[in-house]
Amino acid sequence: MQGDFPFNWSDVFYLLGMESVSPAKASEDVTCPFCGDNHTLNINNNKKVYRCNKCKKNGGILGFYAEIKGISKRDAYHEINELLGLDKDMQLVKKRYEYEHHQKKSRKTYHVPTEERDKAYRYLLSILALEDDHIQSLVDRGLSLAYILAKGYRTYPTGQEELERIARLMIAAGHNIVGLPGFYKNDNGVYQLRYIKRGIMIPVIDITGKIQGMQIRKDQNLLKRYPKKDMDGKIVYKDGKPVMKQENKYIWLSTPDMCNGGKANAFTHFSCNFAWDDNTNKLCPIHNEEWYLTEGPMKGDIFFYLMERPIICVPGVNALERLELALDQLIERGCKIIHDCLDMDYLTNPAVMEARERIRCLVKSKGLIYKRRTWNPEYKGIDDYALFLKKKGK
Repeated sequence: MQGDFPFNWSDVFYLLGMESVSPAKASEDVTCPFCGDNHTLNINNNKKVYRCNKCKKNGGILGFYAEIKGISKRDAYHEINELLGLDKDMQLVKKRYEYEHHQKKSRKTYHVPTEERDKAYRYLLSILALEDDHIQSLVDRGLSLAYILAKGYRTYPTGQEELERIARLMIAAGHNIVGLPGFYKNDNGVYQLRYIKRGIMIPVIDITGKIQGMQIRKDQNLLKRYPKKDMDGKIVYKDGKPVMKQENKYIWLSTPDMCNGGKANAFTHFSCNFAWDDNTNKLCPIHNEEWYLTEGPMKGDIFFYLMERPIICVPGVNALERLELALDQLIERGCKIIHDCLDMDYLTNPAVMEARERIRCLVKSKGLIYKRRTWNPEYKGIDDYALFLKKKGK
């Protein structure tokens, strides 16, 4: 098995002269050497596999090394062991294998049911505030103060003492935060909320109106910019200047690699009107044959508020894993038509174009009518265009 190799990703990256990675993390996102995109290659130390969310390259640690070096997997295995001195020191091999085996056993996988996550996250939101600059930002995007508060948007807290205090309040209120994505036990043995750059917390809602996860939209002025690199790891230049890229604006509230932490999945968000269903004793979306689809929970919330049309939101164009389940749930509730409203940058972004085609095929395979919506590309997102129409009184 891949995970039984006595070497890990930090060893392989070191031998290949690539960026350093942590052997202590279960997984990490790094620059992809195949497409050159930053933070798109996910490497998994437990299974020792990789996958790029941009170019879709994937495989095991041996295949990764072999392809870059242009050799066979058998030669790659012997070369790695020889360069690391593992062939000569079997005690080192045994020691490393036992260490990694212990690491995998000590990382327990927790699953907190949606009902418990919903209650815990709602309490978390109740003890946080939404600061004035974030309120103004949301108002500028077309939302009313009442709607902003109803959606539960909050300002993500910063400061170590505050992050620990929030965990204490959660525990005191009776919420079990072991395995709750976003919380973990730090090196001092104290539970805390994960540190993330300041931003707006966005509750991600499932089809029964429960909070299944949290996204954070980091403040624009805090986002780092870095040079784009090509497949050989060299900086890309245009007109004599390096092409700059920006770190991801959105991040999941998740702590999969931390002690007693929990992983957040790439949930599909539902933004719509809910009503109580006496047959299921659950909140359900009001019956509607037509649903819209876009990328990003906040974008969907803004569109629904401005246009009063139900919408489902995938977390990203490369994260469509849970879309099929969402479509099945909508079909059970009478959906017949899906309006694809992914960003208009599909005209210049191959990843968005590819995602639209995958969505089209999936929607049609479910027997639903697929309609691709386009608008003035001056407005990138459907939320931007909806605000334009609202201001024009259309």
